[in-house]
Amino acid sequence: MNGRTKRQHIVPLFYLRQFTKADGELWTYDCVSDSVRKSTPEKTAYETNIYTPLGEDGSRIEIIEDALSKIESDAALMYPDLLSFRKLSDWPAAGLSDTRLS
Repeated sequence: MNGRTKRQHIVPLFYLRQFTKADGELWTYDCVSDSVRKSTPEKTAYETNIYTPLGEDGSRIEIIEDALSKIESDAALMYPDLLSFRKLSDWPAAGLSDTRLS
């Protein structure tokens, strides 16, 4: 076991953080219970081990989580520029991770 978190976000944390108030919390709607509550990005829009299925030997297969982590890291760097309407063509693509699954 490598200590990886079991909470894997369906909506990336960098995106959820854009909706927080000064106290670091945001409002979430639970469609199952039809309720609204305050929460934090860390406790919002996640599933347990959704991107790390069990392999035949019982260990977690982490290729999907690893690839998504790289993609989200790159996207988090670009996101402020996107919010300020900077053209993606202005972004230095050479600095991005190779996120292809090879």
